[in-house]
Order: sequence, then structure tokens, then C-alpha cells
Amino acid sequence: MNTLMPLVFAAAAATALPAIGQVTLYEHDDFRGRSLRLDGSVTNLERRGFNDVASSVVVRGSHWEICEDARYEGRCIVLQPGRYPSLGRMDLNDRISSVRRAEGYGANTRDRRRERAYSTPAPPNSEYSQQ
Repeated sequence: MNTLMPLVFAAAAATALPAIGQVTLYEHDDFRGRSLRLDGSVTNLERRGFNDVASSVVVRGSHWEICEDARYEGRCIVLQPGRYPSLGRMDLNDRISSVRRAEGYGANTRDRRRERAYSTPAPPNSEYSQQ
């Protein structure tokens, strides 16, 4: 019985990870090429070998903010959980340099540079549903 407990805890942790949130960046459109899975903030993707590389994204569990420049500077977009097959639609293809979980997004966001992006399929009448 005691030998099963570590396995039970490992399985519970693995299933809880998406609830915490994670983002996976892909090198090419449609989730192809190299990928980088993150479950925490990265102030500079250059250190991970993924600066200005991402072309598509999958977001799980929580909202994530992706930014053009290191240290969450430049143009930033908050992505809700979902699949984003092309960052080109948001004019961010090969332009992402930092990523972080967007804690409390929508409650009292003060950063006016943040934009909201919608996962596919996009909600009706959004700017991304036309593309």
C-alpha cells in the first residue's frame, strides 16, 4: 500500500497542472515544429532559445499574457484558454519575447497596453472571427 502512494500523488499532480495553467509555444503555425511548454513566467525567451520564434500557441487552465519585448514590455496580449493556430492573425508571429500568467485578468486591469485575444473558434463578431 505504501508503494502506491507516490504514484497516486504523481498522478494527482499531473492532472492538476492544467488547472494551474500552462502555455505551449510552437515554432510554426498549426502547432508544428519545436515547442516550449511553460507553467511559469519567463521574462526573456532568449534564455530558453525561443525568442521571436513562436507562431502558434495553446493555453490551458488560466489566462496568459504574451509580450513582444523582454520583461513584459512592448505590445502585450492576454490569451484566454484555447488554441491559437496562428499568431500572425494578431500580428505577433515570430515576435514573442516574454510570457507570464495573467493573474486576476479582467478584475481591475490597469495596463492599457493589454489586448484581449480569443481562442479558436473565436466568439462571433470579434476581430479574429473574420480571419
